[in-house]
Amino acid sequence: MYWFKWGDFLAQSAKWFNHSLRWLIYIVLLATLIVVIVYSGLAYLEKNQDYLEQQLSQAMHTTVRMEKFNATWHGFEPEIHITGLHIYHPQYPSVVIMGIPHVKLELALWQSLLQWDVRLDGQVDGVNLNLVQDASGQWAIEELLALGESRPEVRQTAANWLLAQAEWQLAQTNVVIRPSQKPAIQLHNLRLQNQNRGSKHQFRVQGLFNQQPFKLFADLQATGDIFQAQTWQGQVYTQLPVQPWHQWLTKPIISDSQIIKAEFGGDYWLTL
Repeated sequence: MYWFKWGDFLAQSAKWFNHSLRWLIYIVLLATLIVVIVYSGLAYLEKNQDYLEQQLSQAMHTTVRMEKFNATWHGFEPEIHITGLHIYHPQYPSVVIMGIPHVKLELALWQSLLQWDVRLDGQVDGVNLNLVQDASGQWAIEELLALGESRPEVRQTAANWLLAQAEWQLAQTNVVIRPSQKPAIQLHNLRLQNQNRGSKHQFRVQGLFNQQPFKLFADLQATGDIFQAQTWQGQVYTQLPVQPWHQWLTKPIISDSQIIKAEFGGDYWLTL
C-alpha cells in the first residue's frame, strides 16, 4: 500500500516548478530576442528608406518610391505606416502608374502563432483601380499592365497570399470594372473589410454602385481554386440598387430564352 508522503510531494512540486520556470525563461528569452531582431530591422529600414525602395523596385522591375516610411509598436505588435507609395512606369520614369496615399501593416500576433507563419492586418486608403477583362475572359489591373503581361500563376499567387493574411481593410477606394464588350461598372467610396481564418473568409463591402448605395456581406469557405466559382460555399447577403442588370448578364437563366430588359433591385440572401 502506498502512503502519501508530504516530503515526496514537496520534492516533486519543486522539481516541476524548476522545470516549468526553466522553460518560461527560455520562452521569455526567445521572445525578447525576436523583439530585438524585429525592432532592429524596422529601425534600420526606417533610417534607410532608400534601401527598402531599392528592394521593392527590384522585385517589381520598375521604380517604387515612398514619401515616408514609419515603423512603430502597437502593444506587442510592430506596425508599419507607408505614406505616398508611388509605382512608376518602367519605360517612362516620370509617369506614376499607381499611387497609394496610405498603407498600414500590422503583425497579427495570434494568427501568426497559430499558423506558425507571418500573418498581417493591413489597411489601404485612397486607392483608384481599373479592372479590365480581355476577350479571353481574363481579368487584370489595368494600371499594372505596364509592368508586363498579367499571368494566371502570378494572379493566383497574389490572391492566395492576400487571403492568407488575417485581415484587410480598404477605405475611400474607387474601382472601375470594365467587362469585355459590356458597359463599365463604377464603384465609388468603397469600404471593404476582409477577415480570413484558414479556408474561411468573411467579406463586408459598402459603397456606391454607379452612384447608388449598395452592400454585400458574405461568409464563405473556399475548397479549391479560388478563381473557380464552384469553389466557394457559404452565405451571401446583398442590397442592390435598381439597375439595368441585363447589360451584364452573360447568359439567360432559362435556356433558349432571350432577356430584352431586366431592371431590378432589393435585398437578396443567397446560399452557395
